[in-house]
Amino acid sequence: MGSTPTNKQQVMLLTSREDIRTMLSDVLVDMAKEMVQPEWVSLKEAALLLGVSTSTVTDWRYTGKITYTQTSERVYMYSRSSINQILEVNRKNSFKGMDKY
Repeated sequence: MGSTPTNKQQVMLLTSREDIRTMLSDVLVDMAKEMVQPEWVSLKEAALLLGVSTSTVTDWRYTGKITYTQTSERVYMYSRSSINQILEVNRKNSFKGMDKY
């Protein structure tokens, strides 16, 4: 013969589910915070993301190809959105002419 949960057991079960939901929500928020990428990156990180040398990124800064901000006399930070735009243009250009094959 199966037993049915008492009201107290049902309340505890619901509370436990709410606790689990809250805990999962907190975990998801923490994960999302970790996934958020900074708006500005260092010269070294910009070069790494773009697959080029730091000298190339510096040249692009001089020519205006990449957006940057100067944080101190010799330190520059590079815009992640600018990096993403360069990567997108390069990706599109790499597929030009592929229809000929």
